[in-house]
Amino acid sequence: MATDLIFPAAETYDERQEEIKRKSGHMAYLLSIVYIFVMLLLVQWNVIDNIMTALLSVLFIQLMTFPVMMFIYNRRS
Repeated sequence: MATDLIFPAAETYDERQEEIKRKSGHMAYLLSIVYIFVMLLLVQWNVIDNIMTALLSVLFIQLMTFPVMMFIYNRRS
């Protein structure tokens, strides 16, 4: 699970972790909308020729966004 990489196992679950997860989830959701819109534009303008390349790129970026956002929010607090 992505949270195991960010929070140590010895650390107790608290409200701070819940807040970081909530903020990270919201930001990842907003960024996913932007990713999809950008990929649609790139496919429409023929910058990306293959739609499968665009879909795989969106999938990879989306999977990596939540852990990266958790890492960023964890470092801030």
